[in-house]
Amino acid sequence: MIFFLLNIILASDSLGQKIEYSNKQILGKSPIDMTILRRWPHVNAPVISPNGAYVSYTINEQPENSRTLVVCGVNVSWEKKVVGGSDGFFSKDNRLFVFRHVDTLCFLELGTNIVNQIPNIQSMKFSNDSAVCWLGYCLKNSPHELIVRNILTGIEKNFSNVSSFVFSSSGSTLLLTSSVSNALDWVDLPKGDIKRIWPDDGVRINNYVFDRSGSQIVMMVTNPIPEGENSIWYYRAGMDSAIKLADDHSPGVDSGFVIGLSAPYFTKNGKYVLFSEKRTSKSQRPDPGAAMVDVWHYKDVRLNSEQQNDPTFEDVTCAIRTQGGPVVRIEKDGWKMVISPTFYNGDFTVVSNMGDFFWWDARQKESYYVVSFADGSRKLLRSGRIEELTVSSTGAYVLYFDGKERNYYIYDTKVNLSRNLTNTIPRRLDNEYELTFSGKYPDGVGIGAWLKNDTSVLIYDNYDIWQVDPSGKHTPIDLTNGYGFRQHIKFRLVNFSNDGESLTEGAPLLLTAFNVKNKYNGFYQVLPIKNNDPEKLCMGPYLLYRVDSQSPNGDDFDKGMIPVKASDANVWIIKKQTSTEAPNYFVTFDFRNFRPISDIQPQLKYNWLTTELVTYKQMDGSFSQGILYKPEDFDPKKKYPLIFSYYETFSHRMYEYPVPGLNHGRIDIPSYVSRGYLVFTPDIHYSVASVTGQLVGDAAVNSVVGAAKYLMRRPYIDSTKMGIQGHSFAGGETLYIITHSKLFAAACAASSTTSDEVSAYLSLLSSHGRPVGEFRQAHAEGGHDRIGVTLWEKPQLYINASPVFKANEVTTPLLIMHNRGDESCNWEQGLEMYIALRRLGKKVWMLQYDGQDHTVNGEAATDFTIRVDQFFDYYMKGKFPPKWMTVGVPARLKGIDTGLEVDSSGAKP
Repeated sequence: MIFFLLNIILASDSLGQKIEYSNKQILGKSPIDMTILRRWPHVNAPVISPNGAYVSYTINEQPENSRTLVVCGVNVSWEKKVVGGSDGFFSKDNRLFVFRHVDTLCFLELGTNIVNQIPNIQSMKFSNDSAVCWLGYCLKNSPHELIVRNILTGIEKNFSNVSSFVFSSSGSTLLLTSSVSNALDWVDLPKGDIKRIWPDDGVRINNYVFDRSGSQIVMMVTNPIPEGENSIWYYRAGMDSAIKLADDHSPGVDSGFVIGLSAPYFTKNGKYVLFSEKRTSKSQRPDPGAAMVDVWHYKDVRLNSEQQNDPTFEDVTCAIRTQGGPVVRIEKDGWKMVISPTFYNGDFTVVSNMGDFFWWDARQKESYYVVSFADGSRKLLRSGRIEELTVSSTGAYVLYFDGKERNYYIYDTKVNLSRNLTNTIPRRLDNEYELTFSGKYPDGVGIGAWLKNDTSVLIYDNYDIWQVDPSGKHTPIDLTNGYGFRQHIKFRLVNFSNDGESLTEGAPLLLTAFNVKNKYNGFYQVLPIKNNDPEKLCMGPYLLYRVDSQSPNGDDFDKGMIPVKASDANVWIIKKQTSTEAPNYFVTFDFRNFRPISDIQPQLKYNWLTTELVTYKQMDGSFSQGILYKPEDFDPKKKYPLIFSYYETFSHRMYEYPVPGLNHGRIDIPSYVSRGYLVFTPDIHYSVASVTGQLVGDAAVNSVVGAAKYLMRRPYIDSTKMGIQGHSFAGGETLYIITHSKLFAAACAASSTTSDEVSAYLSLLSSHGRPVGEFRQAHAEGGHDRIGVTLWEKPQLYINASPVFKANEVTTPLLIMHNRGDESCNWEQGLEMYIALRRLGKKVWMLQYDGQDHTVNGEAATDFTIRVDQFFDYYMKGKFPPKWMTVGVPARLKGIDTGLEVDSSGAKP
């Protein structure tokens, strides 16, 4: 192959200078407007060379509607930029960075200005294993001619008549599908050997999957005769050709079932293939005289509507040995796998019979069984609900959390016995945050990892990490020595692998740390076995990386990033951000010192924001926290309107950078603050209504009204211009607040969960009037609404939880957005509140966007953003209202007259 010099503009900059960010006010900064909301620049796709000497990343939306690829040195002031370049990879020998620029394959020689190219690329793939570095591509003028190049040696191999190709995970094997037949070839790349493992016989291969080692594949094959029958085929390196493992007539395939089209796959140990069977329709001919009637039975494991919307529910998973043998059914009669066997080396899985019976007495009747892949035999694991189910890496143990006992139990697969593993740990192992809404049987905080050979398992309490011996012979060790509990820091492992891999015994552990009081984030290090305090590496007012269980249940702007490690060196890329400094990449050798490698700060052009962590007294006298966002040009002598934005808890976002964007359901904080609003995001703390008598709406009033009364005492807040806005669950909270408080000048509720808890409880989720299957009882009893009992046990709780019954108390102008296509919260819930308020003569508007779901996107998001801005600007800034608020938009003018034009006639909504 001939190489050409690539004609791309390359830029070279020094990265040796320290990046400094200034928060000083710069006169003349403009507010954030609509033109920038869709194209805010940000960094993405960090990659580091094996030796840690070079890094790459992309800058999205720089230039506008494009991106820039950046490759730079870590220890040398060398940098290359390619506008329009895609992210790529480094060669194992640290000589090249390979990437694609439009239809050109590019080879950048690191540390130089030399870029070689192969133009007119049709398709490209490379092996995941960087140690092998095979690259395959086809050209536009010969799309079926595959060229495979070894990047390290430059050796090329050419293959003709190829329609598709895939590398094994090890990179040593290549599978080729013929473009002129159905043939499949196995290519041993190091040896150069080619073997046809599937002949050209007219039978179609639907899909094929490698095992982890790359030495085996399993294929789903469809024979057009008879009637598209499927079969499972298997090949292992060294065999003459693929062999059939199973078809519809194999021993173990039950009558009335056939092999389904779902892709087969290997267990982690590669000993078994799992695939699906489905009920056959061959013998189920429609009766021409039968009425088309849906029969709903009270003993149905799943509602009839859910069965209709998920016809694959009755499909069952089966297993078969790669060496052959009978098909073994793993799932049957409503029993479903609850853990994937691709993450542990066991010859079994765990199944449960939960169905859709979410309620507590039914959940306690569910059972869990350990099922053998070899013969389908079952052994009882547990009767009653369990959580946090995991299997040890060798398959010797099954670990699970018993919410009733608030302890972890372990099942020994050798002796088939369970026992309490953590009853000697003196700390709470159930999550102190309200992640389990019902509260009766909470979830465990979580399991960190298994050590190699299952010698120990690392288990979290709310703050610290325990090393526990699964055999029970040794007392659990508090690896972090209670330091997290004492310092209000939640420690969690930084897991570099999501592949179920175990940790090495005695190796230092990198921990992510989050302080729940001041919201600082950082990294610590701890040595297993030694129960000393963990060693602080870095900790401060920024966000690096945080996992879900470290912060309360709520949305995030950004959780940070798992550090990206060089494969052959102790060098990492981390992402660092604050509320006033955009996320950027840094290189570190020790997690103490950080060298900047990117410097994207788009907020410096605009009137940005500042954050203040506020602790305030709620209405019941207890304390909560929230974040007050103020504009960069804040003047304490002025009066500002204040909007409350909430969901559950947001204070953990103190140092997260809020990327501006359109309003998809929740107001965009940066743009509102930039335009002269203050925004406060309070934490709301919930309980189960059947236990405490406090509804989620009461909790919202307790926090939001308490925060409003606290903040309105500040001289720069205009207490007559306070508004509230919420989406989804928070939309329901908004409706509740305005029926229980007259403090607020304006309110916007988008896609509210409920306005009428009674009707919602007895409804199915629907879209455009068509049921989508799921019913809402779980949401009320044990979900977000946290009522905790049925409608018939405490009906008054359901009535009290329904804002529509107190619509006559509303004095706050309300803007509702709810779409007929909402598959998460029924459109009728927004409609009920609108109809009630309209009948009462209250000021209410409702927006419904065609083709939109629970959120709005595209042009609908632009429209919604403008209307919400206009709504709040009128009530909270005294601007002229738009015509859609003063005179409305008749149905006949839908799509013709938007009504967005400002009405300066003096008319009032």
